[in-house]
Amino acid sequence: MRILVVDAALRENGGLRVMLDLSARWNRAGHPTTFFTLQRVPDETRLRPRVRMVYGEPRLRRLRSALPKIFLRLLRAARRSDVIVSVSEMGMNVLLAKAAATITRRPLVIAVHTPLGDSVREWVPFGLRRLVLAVNRRSDASICVSEGLAEATIAQGVQPARVHVVTNGVDVAAIRARADIDPGLTLGRPLVVAVGRLTPQKGFDVLIEAHARALAAGAAHHLAIIGEGPDRPLLEKQIAELGVTTSVTLLGFRENPHAFMRRADLFCLPSRWEGYPLVVIEALAVGVPIVATDCVSGPTEILAGGRYGDLVEVGSASALAAAIARRLADPAAPEARAAAAERALDFDPDRAAARFLEIFATLSPRTAPAPVAIVPAGPVRTPGVAVTVPDDRPSAGTAG
Repeated sequence: MRILVVDAALRENGGLRVMLDLSARWNRAGHPTTFFTLQRVPDETRLRPRVRMVYGEPRLRRLRSALPKIFLRLLRAARRSDVIVSVSEMGMNVLLAKAAATITRRPLVIAVHTPLGDSVREWVPFGLRRLVLAVNRRSDASICVSEGLAEATIAQGVQPARVHVVTNGVDVAAIRARADIDPGLTLGRPLVVAVGRLTPQKGFDVLIEAHARALAAGAAHHLAIIGEGPDRPLLEKQIAELGVTTSVTLLGFRENPHAFMRRADLFCLPSRWEGYPLVVIEALAVGVPIVATDCVSGPTEILAGGRYGDLVEVGSASALAAAIARRLADPAAPEARAAAAERALDFDPDRAAARFLEIFATLSPRTAPAPVAIVPAGPVRTPGVAVTVPDDRPSAGTAG
């Protein structure tokens, strides 16, 4: 089975990391996989697919001006594939992937990483929202990363028979190895760490307010937020207004967030909504206690309803502040931390890759079901690790 994976751009995010890793696993299992990226962008991540990579437009140009050439290249790649996979449920990548799938009569699979309604409202221009929703409703399969996402996808009109759940996985051994590396920076203690893009979805404004409230209540600690994004100026202003400039550090993008997470006394996920946040699984893997919002979806499934970490109300700074103070005052017992670390092993990336292949095989009329055994080969890449495409593979920018 030949697989074509389509994304808009190589911008760092959890969904992209998942699909890059899955693509490599499918390729190793004997299913030639091509990762098609619509365009090159200035803030492109240093991560690269460990499969054949094609840029629709390899130069730094506006997408609109290059669209005809990009689509022709995508059509050529689609004709050489048996199934087309959109990396996400929104964006130009899903629209062009649907058009290419329709013209070439290939099945379209959409990987859903966030609640469909929320992501469309947050990221899709008003004039394109109905079209994006229509494309999702007409896909051959929507593969959601959590049960909560599946429910949210069906609520947006996608037929239940076309909705599947395949949870994300992480390479626990690789994460733990990276966590042992000295981060080269010492922060205040007790240390509370959060990781994510600086956007409204991630709820860092709520976390900063909760931090200030916990400090006022006597729970001394330092807050470090790892990540970059458009909300940085707003968060910096909030930090100054709350008078917590000496106890909050916005660390920006870090190549190895796991080193900071391992040394934290508490990890917080304050998101307003999520899909299946890998960072929570990564926090489990390094054995740090966790406080997360009980948002749709993912945290409650990963943490087994609160068994492996604390769950608090979404958007409530007071509830989050109380949970932070409580957890810092009463750290988890060693056996509880060991159980949480063991929980991370339940999220197997090989199992996820195999399940995707099983779904693909039911959709492609020209391909009989093939063996789906996945051969592990080395650690999963993590943010900031550059991977070079071997010389015997087509270089970036090679058309179809």
